[in-house]
Amino acid sequence: MVYRNHHKASTSSATSTQSTNPYAGWKTFNSSSEGFSIKYPANWTTDPSTEPSDDSTDFDAPDGLIVRYVELQSPVSDSPVTDSVSCGTQSACLTQNILSINPLSIPGYGEVSFLTTAPDDADSCYGAYLDLPTGPSTTPKIGDNSYPNHFIQFSLPSKLGGRFSLFITNSRAGNTTFSCKNLTQKQFFANQSVEQAELILKSISYQKS
Repeated sequence: MVYRNHHKASTSSATSTQSTNPYAGWKTFNSSSEGFSIKYPANWTTDPSTEPSDDSTDFDAPDGLIVRYVELQSPVSDSPVTDSVSCGTQSACLTQNILSINPLSIPGYGEVSFLTTAPDDADSCYGAYLDLPTGPSTTPKIGDNSYPNHFIQFSLPSKLGGRFSLFITNSRAGNTTFSCKNLTQKQFFANQSVEQAELILKSISYQKS
């Protein structure tokens, strides 16, 4: 009876541990050029026009929300991408209202910031980005932010020397894929896909050299 009770408790404990793992059954994406990996839900898909690659990938939730990875500066390039039309698509905009800044420890790298942002206009959503400033002029603050070069805004360094952005968005090629109309901040961040998207960003780890 003692063995039976102990065995039952052990099995129950193991089952509980498995059920509390938010990444159970998720897939893994690896970027060899940037040197990182992330996990994403099995029922999320990659956009056909951006099949998993080393420079750009969209991960789509069933309801249209997107987690986007974009290479901003190639590890082998000496000059950064500074195309202003990529604002909000490949990086945060020149002026961005930041709602929260929290530390996030990335395995294999160290501490970066997890940012949440307010919509820029009526068609955009609240958002979330990972960030490691390149210097004092790019250090984010709560409230409105303005930077002289948006390319390096809300981005991370690759292990091989470039920069990349990993964030939540609701549009692709100018088309809205997830409606944020009339959603309050609380409603947006309580959405199941948004909660999963935040877990995707927080699952990042840098690969061993």
